[in-house]
Amino acid sequence: MKKALLVVSLILSVCAANAQNNVRAWYADGQVWVVWEVELPLPLTYSIYGSPSPFANTDNATLLGRPFIFEYGAAALKEQVDTFATYRIPDGQGGLYQLALTEGLFVATPHQAGSLYFAVGKTGETTVTTGVNITDGVVPFSYDPTADPVECHLQATFPSPFAPGYVCQAYMMWADGRQNHWEGRPDFPVMANAAKNGMPGMFMISAPLGIDTTQPLPLTVWLHGGGGTARQSLAGSRPIVNISPVEGILLAHNDDLVGWRDTVPPNLGSVSWHFGWRKNWDPFTPGNLPTGVDTVINYTQRRYLWIDQWLTRRFNIDTTRININGHS
Repeated sequence: MKKALLVVSLILSVCAANAQNNVRAWYADGQVWVVWEVELPLPLTYSIYGSPSPFANTDNATLLGRPFIFEYGAAALKEQVDTFATYRIPDGQGGLYQLALTEGLFVATPHQAGSLYFAVGKTGETTVTTGVNITDGVVPFSYDPTADPVECHLQATFPSPFAPGYVCQAYMMWADGRQNHWEGRPDFPVMANAAKNGMPGMFMISAPLGIDTTQPLPLTVWLHGGGGTARQSLAGSRPIVNISPVEGILLAHNDDLVGWRDTVPPNLGSVSWHFGWRKNWDPFTPGNLPTGVDTVINYTQRRYLWIDQWLTRRFNIDTTRININGHS
């Protein structure tokens, strides 16, 4: 995974800002989207803070999240879709915003309507400067799980590189992370502990060109092996088992989890084995084995199930014809 980090670093550093953060934020599709210009040298993590009032020091705000470079820099998309890919997100005005190569992203999931100032800084920095690394004004956000639920977001559409006649799509979603894993929204369960709040998750779907979605479709789910990727299970990619659906949709989940695992440094291969991780896992510290009783929560499994349900609603999936497969 050193190659992935090198690619992200080289691309983002081509024309990255040296001082200005230009922090902006807006609400759309049930979540708050925080965008900023990255700085040089590129930090391994950024820290995102929020407060109802303006603040000049992070001690006077709440830490909302701490994304790694792989996460704020869209490394999974760059590795599996396009070297120059950036996040494609709702712009809060009914359209789309494509991030520049020099911009980072964090996504927060509100549990009530309100408004906050958002600040972004390299982890360890405590100073917040008006006009530099904090939003110009307070950012309002709504809360309506029924009429305005959290959504997945299309990032790219491309032909299958493994089989003619199939179209593929890459999607992203961003998890809500909390220590109480039972306090999820009605439309969106908790899918991470608080340390991994806002972590991105990617999945890909494949289908025959011109597929008729007016009729209920079967769904085939594929899970990759340790260190694998969703791209490995696009239509036509595994001739030995012929995973090329004739009349249905093929879904390939990506086990996205970035952070230290004992002495293994943060990288795109830090998988959760498609289940989850410890409630008190600290992804930012090496040698982070448990020192007491802890609980493994099925965070990843919750994400996969929610994505499956989202696809069921959006693509007319026949819930009596869903099958799951995997390999290692």
